[in-house]
Amino acid sequence: MKRTTLNPLVVTCLAGLFSYLVGAGCTGPVDVVDPIHLSFVPEVLELQAQVGSTSAGKRRVLLTWRYDTLNTNIRTWDIQRSINDTTIASLSFLDFVRKPALGSPFYADSSSQFQGIQSDSLDVYYRVIPNGDLRNYVGRPSAILHVIVPR
Repeated sequence: MKRTTLNPLVVTCLAGLFSYLVGAGCTGPVDVVDPIHLSFVPEVLELQAQVGSTSAGKRRVLLTWRYDTLNTNIRTWDIQRSINDTTIASLSFLDFVRKPALGSPFYADSSSQFQGIQSDSLDVYYRVIPNGDLRNYVGRPSAILHVIVPR
């Protein structure tokens, strides 16, 4: 069997390249700059939920939140919901809320899935995503809010 050997010039070049990459080829960590669209649209603040019922006796979840009213670049908020699934991928678009003329925005969810609960309770997850008016930027999504709807 014939034994193959590496050319000494190739070995020297590889060793030089490796030592360069180890010694001088790496730079220090660089801070990542937040994309402008995340601060261009006001954030969702203090997302809260209250479980109650409508005047007709149907179960209802009332979502309320605040936003920086000095930042006028807001058109709507997308409401996303997932039932009994904690993964972000399971959140699906439910509805949208327009910017109110006065007061804080809110969304009342009295879905038919809340009415015929067979188990002790229903785990519902909500997320609110702000949509800007200028340039149609989408802002930073809120944290996921876990709501327990009792039977």
